Amino acid sequence: MFFRGWLLGLLHRRMSKSWAVGIQAVLFTLPQLLASFLLTPVQVVIYAVVYSWLAVGVIGGWAAARTQSIWPSLASAVIWNALMVAWVL
Repeated sequence: MFFRGWLLGLLHRRMSKSWAVGIQAVLFTLPQLLASFLLTPVQVVIYAVVYSWLAVGVIGGWAAARTQSIWPSLASAVIWNALMVAWVL
């Protein structure tokens, strides 16, 4: 709710949709990097760049900005999390 709801809305009122989505995606990724201390360098890149920034941050932010709702973003995050768990198992 914070990143795709409040923060994205605040940023979008002050700048273009593309910049707002990109900035909120980067800010979303920063706290996710705490988990990267437990991972190998290749896993860090996959987790931080591909998963946190691109899959959840950018795609979720784009979906939220396009639909004016956090629900598509929430659904995509749930799907990505389920796919990552299934891939690891």
